[in-house]
Parts: sequence; C-alpha cells; structure tokens
Amino acid sequence: MARAASESELRMALNDITWFLAFGCAFLVLGFLTRSIARDLCWQTATVGFFAAAVVVWRHPVVWYPVARRWIKHLKKKPKPPYH
Repeated sequence: MARAASESELRMALNDITWFLAFGCAFLVLGFLTRSIARDLCWQTATVGFFAAAVVVWRHPVVWYPVARRWIKHLKKKPKPPYH
C-alpha cells in the first residue's frame, strides 16, 4: 500500500513539475519576443514558474530521494587502486 501511495505521489508531483516548467518556459520564450515592460513581466513570471517547480521538488521527497540515495551509495564506494 505504501508503494502505491508513493507512486501516486510521484506521479502527481511530476505532473505538477511538468506544468510549472512548461509555464516557465513559455514565459521565457515570450520574454525574448516582447519589448519594454512586457519583457520584464515575462521574465518575472518565468522565474515564478521555475521557483514553483523547485518548491514542488523540495516538498515531495519521493522525487529527489532516489537520486540522493544513488549519490550516497556512489560516494560510499571505495575507489579502485590504480594499475601499475
């Protein structure tokens, strides 16, 4: 049951991240295409979209925990001795 719950949470978090990143990218492109004050507003809105995606990643450990566990496992490995 816990695995199903974590898969559901992962699916929901990845869906949210996808929407926020798409939102940020759309306004990033608009920032390159517009002029004056609209450009500043597009850049600010894109920043909010990327920040929202980062918050979703931070609030859902199911997203980043497998990557962190893999990095820790890799760091604990002893280096192989060089061949002479």
